[in-house]
Amino acid sequence: MATIFQPSFMYPYGSCVDLSEDIVVSAKVNGIKIDSYQLKFYKNVDGSLLWDSGKVSLSTPLPTKNQKYLEVKISANTITFKGEIKWTLTYWNGDESITSQEKIFYNMTTPIINLSLPTQLASSQVSFTATYSQAENIQLKSWQAALYPVSYRLDGGHIIERADGSVLDSGHITDLINKSVEKRYSLDEGHINDLIEKIKKSGEEG
Repeated sequence: MATIFQPSFMYPYGSCVDLSEDIVVSAKVNGIKIDSYQLKFYKNVDGSLLWDSGKVSLSTPLPTKNQKYLEVKISANTITFKGEIKWTLTYWNGDESITSQEKIFYNMTTPIINLSLPTQLASSQVSFTATYSQAENIQLKSWQAALYPVSYRLDGGHIIERADGSVLDSGHITDLINKSVEKRYSLDEGHINDLIEKIKKSGEEG
């Protein structure tokens, strides 16, 4: 009887990553336990092998009560090929093993965007210029601009830190506390729907 099954929720998959930086690949472990694993990465165009982790033993078998995912750090520039890459994960429970389906992602250098913005808005309209460059000459297909209150710093499109230095976990607004209001707001996935109005109303009520 099988004790392990194919992994699920594998990352990266169907997305773009930059392997010139450290990344963590991950997959949910399905089964009683695994004691070792092996990662293999290939060029999608011809199936040639790019990198093989070899069989790696785990110091603590997975899954555990608190850890359902296998997470493996791959150091920057371990894989230098740019383009479509497919990868597989094999894991073992003793002599029993199973290999995942192939998952495809795209390795590309992170684009560089430079913005020229006014320091103050004099009206409801704003003009700005931006330049885009990308090492593999992947063309820009679309863009979107968003304005946020000056009291927030942005990281990857998510608000992660208030101007007063309070940090919000995982790049999302969770239980954001306004220092002047004795109430707490939980906002889902980094969106700021009606945040300002809620704080204003709460301040008036308080």
